[in-house]
Amino acid sequence: MEFIFLGLDHGINSIKDGGGPLVPFIMTKTDEKKQLTRMLTDQLEEGVAEAEKFLKTLDPKPKLGLIAFDGFTTFKGEKCDAIIVRSFDYSENEGLIFAQRYLFKKEGVGIEPYGNSALVGFEENILKTNDQPTETKKQKKPWWKF
Repeated sequence: MEFIFLGLDHGINSIKDGGGPLVPFIMTKTDEKKQLTRMLTDQLEEGVAEAEKFLKTLDPKPKLGLIAFDGFTTFKGEKCDAIIVRSFDYSENEGLIFAQRYLFKKEGVGIEPYGNSALVGFEENILKTNDQPTETKKQKKPWWKF
């Protein structure tokens, strides 16, 4: 959990004075060594996909890895700006997705965290997958194409 909150805090602190946007980044931890890599791409949206590819192909695999980016979450039916962290622990079967909502400052430039960080979902642990092509399964034809 400490590693996840480190990623959320770094994301918030990266845009708290300027208001964003946050350049997607990866944090990894192997033994006691932590590393941060920003994913600079032509489009911010591409940064998350590149971060995922990067984590999948790391060799050796880190014990912990996360991808942080600026996005949205829904809370009580309301869409909110948030720093999203997709976190992966090599010893676990699933990855965790956390969000920290934020608001733009009413006066001046920047953001302020809003509410508490929250677990918002689970996903495949990409540290346990390879970026190797897998044998494609034969797809059954839909019944209307027989």
